[in-house]
Amino acid sequence: YNYGINTRNEGDGALSIAVNNVTSTNDTAIYAYGGNSSTSLSITADGTVQSDGYAGIYARHRGTGDLPLTAPNAAGNAQVTGNSRGISSRVYNGATTITANNVTASGSQGIYAYSGGGEISITATGVVDAGYNGIEVRNYGTEGTIINATNTAGDASVTGGNAGVYVYQVFGTGAVDVTTNNVTATSGNGIGIRANGRGDTNVTATNSAGTANVTGDNFGINVFNYYDAANITADNVSGDVSDGIYVRNAPSATDITVTTTGAVTSSSDDGIDVRNEGTGTTTLSSTNAAGDASVTGDYTGIYVYQAFSAGAVSVTANNATGTYGYGVFVRSFGSGDTTVNIANAAGTGAATGYNGGVYVYNQYNAANV
Repeated sequence: YNYGINTRNEGDGALSIAVNNVTSTNDTAIYAYGGNSSTSLSITADGTVQSDGYAGIYARHRGTGDLPLTAPNAAGNAQVTGNSRGISSRVYNGATTITANNVTASGSQGIYAYSGGGEISITATGVVDAGYNGIEVRNYGTEGTIINATNTAGDASVTGGNAGVYVYQVFGTGAVDVTTNNVTATSGNGIGIRANGRGDTNVTATNSAGTANVTGDNFGINVFNYYDAANITADNVSGDVSDGIYVRNAPSATDITVTTTGAVTSSSDDGIDVRNEGTGTTTLSSTNAAGDASVTGDYTGIYVYQAFSAGAVSVTANNATGTYGYGVFVRSFGSGDTTVNIANAAGTGAATGYNGGVYVYNQYNAANV
């Protein structure tokens, strides 16, 4: 009635659970706890795990080993459902690996992972849907975070109210790598993909057809990077209240690279907003083979700010539009040149805006438009 499976390992060995279908009507379908003296904790479920209470699967591991949590099957239709969380994990020392097909939670998170020690790696090949955050990672360890929400058809999806994907890398300098097909945040403050990284922060939202979409009622993609480089690659991105894509590097970070191949839009702010306060270069490319890639903002299409400590700026786009501002606006106080190229093979590429097509200010070096 309360738990489908409830296990605690307070010994000095491993705990392993392998099941097909598990149901709980009041609490958690599968609960597993590994104590301080335990080694590894592993869970495998290849059918339907259903909880009408707290979580579909909840794993807490304080031992010295890793947590592999596997909930897919060969047909790709395995399902984990929870009322608050679909899959929830807390690991204090080792690495966390979560693999799933479909995960649903009506309340908080579809997949939630906390680490106080090792790397977090999450793979979801189907539909992840939750009321708050589709996938949420809080990494307090020294290793990195990897999220892969894709499949070969290119239609894997992650949906949340507050955020589709939310990654907070708290300590260490491990890289953040987020790879998705389609991501949606549905609430008024929702962010499609939000990533705060302390090493390289890489966000890729694409599929082979170039039709992947990231959508947020606030930001589409929001990245803040403390150290090293930030790299964003996307097909189509839209934000409503704020920017389509917002990227900011802290003074201790280096380069920013943004590459888009479809349509990037914002209904109320900038299409792409890049602020590099670090020591590296900024490279922005919005192009495709057909020459019809576009960046559109209610204010500015493409906005770039380069701080005194930063290097060169390069902006290449097919089309950039700012409804009430500029198509492209660049303000650079850095040590390198600024280059803006608006073109396509047909000669129809354009930068347009209420205030002007392209505005460039470079305090110290050459500006080439």
